[in-house]
Amino acid sequence: MTIPEGVDNEQQIRLAGEGAPGENGGPQGDLYIVFRVKPSEKFERDGDDIYYSLDISIAQATLGDEVKVPTLKGSVMLTIPAGTQTEKQFRLKEKGIKNVHGYGYGDLFININVVFIYHIDLVTLKIF
Repeated sequence: MTIPEGVDNEQQIRLAGEGAPGENGGPQGDLYIVFRVKPSEKFERDGDDIYYSLDISIAQATLGDEVKVPTLKGSVMLTIPAGTQTEKQFRLKEKGIKNVHGYGYGDLFININVVFIYHIDLVTLKIF
């Protein structure tokens, strides 16, 4: 049996004639396989779309930057424009999960979280 790409938690597959033998010599029943998908440590799934939280520094948010973002198939570079705010969301089309019925791919959404430094040394302080 091949598990289809994009299968989600609680989805099932029916294998006709692969179940228990029928009563009184009848045909075999069907076997139903119910999937339990382990949650990802990096991504949060919502259907075919996935979400990733990216922490950036206040300097990256203020000045802009280019950062490496993980995807399901490696990583890509994401341009953070100058002036990016916390809770800004970027969308990478078709970088999500393959639709189990073959209707393309979901999207990868990157949620930005600007992290503030509470202990600033003199060198960092001079930059600002």
